[in-house]
Amino acid sequence: MGPVAHWLEPSNRSAGLSQCRLGWSTQPGVRRARVEDARLRSRRARRRRRDDRHRCGAGGHVRSPVSQPHDHARCRQVRPGEPLQPRSVAADGCHRHRRAVEDRPRQRQPTPRDRGCSGVTSQQRLDRLAAWARQHADRLALACIAAPFAIGWAFVSPWQDVPVIDDWAYAWSVEHLLKTGHLLVSDRSSIYPVVQILWGALFARLGGFSFGALRLSTVILAVFGCWAVFLTLREFAFSTKVSLLGALTVALYPAYFALAFTFMTDVHFVSLSAISLFFYVAGVRRDRPGLLWWGSVFAVLAFLVRQVGVVLPFAACAAANRRAASWPAIRRFWLPIATGMLAVVALWVALPRLLGPLPMIEQRQADLRWSTLLPIMAYARWNVELVWIVAFPFAPLLLCPLTQWRRALTIAGLSIALLAAVRLTLGAIPTPLPNEQTWALQDLAMRINLIGGDLHPSPWTVRVTPALKIVGAIVVASLIAGLPSLRGAHWRAGRVLVAAGLLHVLLINMIWAYYDRYYLVLTLTMVYLAVAPLLDRRVRTWPAFAVLALWASIGISGTRAMLAANAVCATMARDLEAQGVRPSEIDAGYAVNGWRLYSHPENLPPTADRRYDVPFVTSDVPTAYGIVTTPKPGEDILRTEILPSAWWQVKGRLYLVHRH
Repeated sequence: MGPVAHWLEPSNRSAGLSQCRLGWSTQPGVRRARVEDARLRSRRARRRRRDDRHRCGAGGHVRSPVSQPHDHARCRQVRPGEPLQPRSVAADGCHRHRRAVEDRPRQRQPTPRDRGCSGVTSQQRLDRLAAWARQHADRLALACIAAPFAIGWAFVSPWQDVPVIDDWAYAWSVEHLLKTGHLLVSDRSSIYPVVQILWGALFARLGGFSFGALRLSTVILAVFGCWAVFLTLREFAFSTKVSLLGALTVALYPAYFALAFTFMTDVHFVSLSAISLFFYVAGVRRDRPGLLWWGSVFAVLAFLVRQVGVVLPFAACAAANRRAASWPAIRRFWLPIATGMLAVVALWVALPRLLGPLPMIEQRQADLRWSTLLPIMAYARWNVELVWIVAFPFAPLLLCPLTQWRRALTIAGLSIALLAAVRLTLGAIPTPLPNEQTWALQDLAMRINLIGGDLHPSPWTVRVTPALKIVGAIVVASLIAGLPSLRGAHWRAGRVLVAAGLLHVLLINMIWAYYDRYYLVLTLTMVYLAVAPLLDRRVRTWPAFAVLALWASIGISGTRAMLAANAVCATMARDLEAQGVRPSEIDAGYAVNGWRLYSHPENLPPTADRRYDVPFVTSDVPTAYGIVTTPKPGEDILRTEILPSAWWQVKGRLYLVHRH
């Protein structure tokens, strides 16, 4: 008989069973030697881990990592050739795990030192605290993400009952719902923010209607969105620290932070879309259809805030692989995604019929006919500026690869090439913080742009702008250099985020939404692209902490100045009304006029039409009184207030003027 190691003759099968299990040769006349078999090695490793768990639970010693023959019934090692008892049989013939409790080794009782008394040294306390922090690292990270919003709430005076930018249009829908019980959308809106109205009405019902209560609803949803960013990065196997930096980059992005303290639709949509993409990514990574269903649910909710959310379920199709045509894939993958696609398409048709058509949407649809008449260089210029503006807020992450010299050289060379190519083709290098944007170099959230008058740029902004263009090129070069890092084990789920970003860019070009507030829809895609190089352990993260501190300072101080400036305008208008001046004769800026006159047309003269006669909103006709930042010749100054501003913003004053 040939030397077959793993088979026994019938007469020796029962006698050599235990020896074969241990991997010993049982051939007659063959020298006893261990037989190398992968299945036996893996089987022994599994049994060894199981035995270690039993011993740790019973207070016993853990077995050596080296595989040793062991009699599990007698709890001792055996010599070669000695028979073994079955694993489940104890020495007395009973089941090993059914012994009386008093026969088991007793647990060591805690001592006063273990309970934190004087016997425990400070080093031991620190070690225990560090161990606890490592064990609850993700929960601590979620608390750190919520902390900037809690700190900001304490510093920016958010309870001021004044509108900001366009949030008065959505606040009117909440007020109307609470008063009448009917859901209506303002004709100044270009979307159907159904979910946002219901969410804000919940907080206004509990705390009373005010812009402060509506801001609280937005801040809470902003925290949820940043948590979704963190959990999405954890799904891609990024470390807790890197995922935390990615989420904090979103939370402290000055435009996102400032809009979180308004009732604008931007943060609501970004948060719900981030939650939807998290569930899509988690469902693809874990192969769990239930998570894909939740992704479609939140995609529909995001669509009911902004209709550009139609791209979310379609982006999930990018995760399809070679087995996508099989029946299990249809049932587990395609069914939840297709349901989400059908839902958003049906709502796209149903919303205008249920809530009525919106003039702003009809105007944008009419403008689509001009999209093919523009030269291709105009689109090229706008999209290059888009890349500069979108990438710059993620500088905390994109500057980290510069800590590795090979990557730094690559980024430097690519930056020079970018600057030369853009300068030659477009004629000018774009700036990442242009004026008239939500986050400009000298302003935040349109603090002065929505008030009458014109403030000239401060001298320091003029000096800083050329350097800022170069920094923007470095950030864009770092983004491009990190794209090869996307390929990996998690690329299938990553395709969902990349597809969502590309579809949003396509929509931005279709509706000409070239404005940084509309670029927030690219947030989760940009975070994923920016953190990809940080999978390399050699890349240091200390630049992220430094830039995030700067972002936090800009965001908190700028948000405080934004709310304070609108509050000053509202106060000056109320004081003038108290003197007997009619509200329609006061131009108090875009936001205040929109709330006082457009949302409440009872303050207009009986013959006025709010579609044409609201100052600064629908009319350019000068009023008798106005609040401006720069008086014109012939205007009498009745009152002067210091324009609230942060340390980095342009300074100035607010003037209440009387026009003859």
